Amino acid sequence: MRPLWRNRDFVLLWGGQVVSVLGTQISTLALPLLALAVTGSAAQVGLIAAARVLPYPIVSLPAGALIDRWDRKRVMARCDFARLLAYASVPLANALGHLTLAQLYVVALVEGTAFVFFNIAEVACLPRVVHTGQLSQANAFNASGEAVSFLVGPGLGGLIVGLARTTVTGAVVAYAIDAASYLVSVLSLGAIRTPFQGAHPSGGAPLRVEIAQGLRFLWGRPGLRVMALLCMYLATVVLARRDLHVDARALGLILSVASVGGIVGAAIAPWVKARALRAHSHRDDAGAGRGHGDHGRAARAGRGGSARLPAGSRLQRQLGVVPPRADAG
Repeated sequence: MRPLWRNRDFVLLWGGQVVSVLGTQISTLALPLLALAVTGSAAQVGLIAAARVLPYPIVSLPAGALIDRWDRKRVMARCDFARLLAYASVPLANALGHLTLAQLYVVALVEGTAFVFFNIAEVACLPRVVHTGQLSQANAFNASGEAVSFLVGPGLGGLIVGLARTTVTGAVVAYAIDAASYLVSVLSLGAIRTPFQGAHPSGGAPLRVEIAQGLRFLWGRPGLRVMALLCMYLATVVLARRDLHVDARALGLILSVASVGGIVGAAIAPWVKARALRAHSHRDDAGAGRGHGDHGRAARAGRGGSARLPAGSRLQRQLGVVPPRADAG
C-alpha cells in the first residue's frame, strides 16, 4: 500500500481543497464586515448569514440522494465554478458601482447551496480515491488542512481588510482571492484521473423513498435532531466592530486562535483511533478468557446442583438474548 503522499489523485484533491477552504476563510470574515459597512445594520448581517446556512437543512437530504445518481466529480467542479462566479461578481459589481445588498444575499445562497452538494460529494468520493485502510489517515489529513486554513484564513482576511483604505475595498479584495481559490480547486479536480463512483445500480429506490429514509434516519437520532446552528461567530464580529471598535486585523487574529484545537485534534485522531481499537481488542480477548473459565466451572457443578452462571449470562437470559437452559427451573 503506497503512502498517501504518493497518491497523486489524493494529493490533488487535498491540495485543491486546502486552497479553497483557505480562500473561504479569508472571505468568511469579509462577509459580515462588508454587510456591516454597506448597511450599518447588525440585523442585515445576521440575515445574510442565515441565507448562507439556509440550504443546509433544506437541500442536504435531496442532495445526498441525487449525488448517488450524478457524476460526483462533475458535481464538485460545477459547485466550485458556481462559487467562483458568485464571489467574482462582488469585486466586479463594486468596480462598476452597482454592488447591492440583494447581490450579497444571492452570493450567500449560492455559496451555501454549492457547499452542501460539494461537501456530500467529497465525503462520498474519498473511499474511491484512497485505500480503505487509509481512510482514517486521509480524513485526518483533510481535517488538518481545514484546521490550518481556519487558523490562518481569518487572520489573513482581517489583515487584508485592515490594510485597505476602506472596509468595503478590503472585503472586495478578499472576495476576489476566494474566487481565485475556487479556480484552483476546479483545475485540481479536472486533473484527477480516478473516477469518483462506480456505475449506479439499476432498479434502485425512487428519489422520494431515499429522501424519506434519510428523514427517518435523522429523526431517529436525537443527537442529530437537536443539532442547532450557532451564530457566535457573527455575534463576535458585530460586537467587536460596532461596540468595541476592534481593528479588523486584531479581529482576524482573535478568530484564528479558535482553530488551534482543531489542528491538535486532527493530528492525534489516527493515534487515538488505533489506541481505542487495541483497547477494545484486549477487552474482547479478556472477556473470552473469562467466559471459557465460567463455562468450565458451570460444567463441574454437576447435574443436580444449581450451577452458578456468570452474571452476564443470567442477564442475557432475562433479556432474551440467549435461550434459557433446559434445567433452569
